[in-house]
Amino acid sequence: MLGALIVGAIAVAVAYFALFTRREQRSEPPPPAPPVVLTMAAAEGTVEVFRGGAWGPARVGDRLEASDRVRTGEDGQATLRLSDGSLVRLEAATETQVQTLSRALSRIRLGGGGMQADIADDPERLFQVDLDDEGAAARTRGAAFGVTATSKGNAAVAATRGEVAVSARGREVVLRSGQFTRVAPGAPPTDAAPLPASLLLKVAWPGGEKGLVRATSAVVAGQTDPGSRIVVQGRHVAVDSEGRYRAEVTLREGANRVTVRARDVAGRQREERSPPITVDTKTDFKVQVPRWK
Repeated sequence: MLGALIVGAIAVAVAYFALFTRREQRSEPPPPAPPVVLTMAAAEGTVEVFRGGAWGPARVGDRLEASDRVRTGEDGQATLRLSDGSLVRLEAATETQVQTLSRALSRIRLGGGGMQADIADDPERLFQVDLDDEGAAARTRGAAFGVTATSKGNAAVAATRGEVAVSARGREVVLRSGQFTRVAPGAPPTDAAPLPASLLLKVAWPGGEKGLVRATSAVVAGQTDPGSRIVVQGRHVAVDSEGRYRAEVTLREGANRVTVRARDVAGRQREERSPPITVDTKTDFKVQVPRWK
């Protein structure tokens, strides 16, 4: 009898211990989520970071914080990496600012230039690119997409993987892979449309058919797809909302070649090189009236 009571007491104690141990284990809080970190993964050419009231050279491995700004020169490009492996590639002549870094939202502002983002799929995190100071933005929870923006408020967004929502002035459009939209100053985004099959690049070269100019400067003008970026002789030039551009180039005496490169919002590129352009500022082309004896 006594032995049975002892065995029963032991069984009750074991069950009690097991029950409350399980409850204690279940009540343990989950480990905290790791912080969201943005770092400078790569930098080529001129890349600078603004913090503490001054611009300084960017260094690979630097951690970027909210309010930090990054800019690339005409010869520069940079890659930013989020802690989940997402990448943001900044093209040449681009400026951006880190706005928010949190588990729920990672947000940057594109002040001008172009970027390509490859954002890891995460239904609990939103990645956002602000296109202007009036609420226009591109958002995704996982996609690959490109963005261009100008200082005058023109912007374009193209998706190459996944879905990207673009909103401005009370309207939102959803881009799927292979689609793009444009946002003009003060206007909502245009309807989502397929990316053109090829990148448009038209150039009117100086000098006409003979390629002869009389001065050491000349104008190169043409047209590309709206939202694309143009580089003339290594320098980015303004492109208006219709895709038109115009740039003055410096030439040397004698034969010259001029190069124009276009890059669209999806990252596709095209290049055109001029035929020989000859500068002759020394020959006197005035008609000489003959003197009769």
